[in-house]
Formats: sequence, structure tokens, C-alpha cells
Amino acid sequence: MFSVPASIRVFVATTPVDLRRGFDGLAGLTREVLEADPLSGHLFAFRNRRGDRLKILFFASGGYCVFYKRLERGTFRLPTGDTPRLEPPPISWTPVIASNV
Repeated sequence: MFSVPASIRVFVATTPVDLRRGFDGLAGLTREVLEADPLSGHLFAFRNRRGDRLKILFFASGGYCVFYKRLERGTFRLPTGDTPRLEPPPISWTPVIASNV
């Protein structure tokens, strides 16, 4: 189970990205697209075009960490919107990681 403490904010990129990017590429997207500080300790989620892969970037204990999940079937149910980023309520985040459509 993947749980997120209430003190940690989650930012979701609303447009798909090239998930071949590594730590530095995702940190750059966090600054440019999500307009946030990747060193803040918050979580920054990015999905691919098909919606079956998800990378979450965060900074902890002096270094970047990436959580990467690939679904064998279905797609992630991520929020969408007209802005480059969304911040869903904490209660709605855990089911996105735990299940698929």
C-alpha cells in the first residue's frame, strides 16, 4: 500500500510526458511545467500518453527518488484539467496508485 502523509502535497501533470526522462529530466519538468520546487519534498506525478505508466518524483534524505509503476492491463485514473498541473485532495490519491481500470 502506498500512503501519503497529509503534510505532503501531490501535484499531477495533466499532459502526458516522455517517461524515458530520468531524475534530472523529471526535476526540470517539475520546475517548468508544474512550476514547483522539486526539492520541496512533495510528490510530482507524470504519466505517459497511453496512461499505463506512471512516474512519481520526490526528494528525500538528500537525494531524488522515483516511484515507477507499469500496469499490465488498464490505465491509471488520473485527474484531468485545463491547467498544466492539478493538486487532487489527499483522500483521492491512494486509489490511483493501488488500482487500475
